[in-house]
Amino acid sequence: MLISRLKKTITRIQDQLLLKNGTILPNKKQPSTSLKIICFNEFGVYHNEEPVKWKTAKVKELFALFITHLHTYLNRDTIINTIWPDHDYDKAKIQLHTCISHLRKMLDSLGFKGSLLFSNQGYTLELDNFYCDANEFEGLIKRNPIVKKENIKELETAVLLYTGEYMENNHYEWTKVKMQTTREKLFQLLQKMIDYYTKEKQFDKKKHYLHILLKYNPYSEHALRQLMIHYSEEGNRGDAVKIYHEFLTHLQTDLGMLPDQTTIKLYESILKG
Repeated sequence: MLISRLKKTITRIQDQLLLKNGTILPNKKQPSTSLKIICFNEFGVYHNEEPVKWKTAKVKELFALFITHLHTYLNRDTIINTIWPDHDYDKAKIQLHTCISHLRKMLDSLGFKGSLLFSNQGYTLELDNFYCDANEFEGLIKRNPIVKKENIKELETAVLLYTGEYMENNHYEWTKVKMQTTREKLFQLLQKMIDYYTKEKQFDKKKHYLHILLKYNPYSEHALRQLMIHYSEEGNRGDAVKIYHEFLTHLQTDLGMLPDQTTIKLYESILKG
């Protein structure tokens, strides 16, 4: 009994130290690391740090669809039209049932028995206690709608999680809407952080996140102008001119367009000093 109480006391002290050092957050259940799902850049699933082996590419795509619509009812015909849009309906239905069977077996083997539910000619994936980079990214943004000193480190972590477009390397046609909404969330977050660092006069941080914004939104003239003004204000006209010409080249090569007059006038004013 004494040993048991001692162990509990040691655990409580360790938790308090972790809280003090910012390693864990109070009142927040830590996610299980046994199942890890990566959605940014390329979809990947890992169990105990080992990549999950898929029976077929369609089983993997089906799981990706369920993860994208986690805890959401998906009608069977909607799934068929999404995953097998050009297939004969009866054959596609057989393929769906086969993939569902393989997926259930895989989830059972990973310790998530009964997580894929069927009702009213549709399916729902009810999955808990796992890590997903996209879910973590969106959760951090949702919990921190206003950028401030107390949460800026969490939001910097959210930016680090975004390592590429949502499942971009998998080329799933149905991810385009999710890709766009997630991208917009990143742009909005980055602009809020840029505004915060401008207000706090942390100009190196401001420049850093302006470059990230231009990296993921390379045709944003608003972001370009902010960065040009930043370089101009710190007396670095050379870099302001350089990034303008780089932007101009990309715009003409990729889109066959010129910058708008506001951007051109800003460039000319910087040239004049």
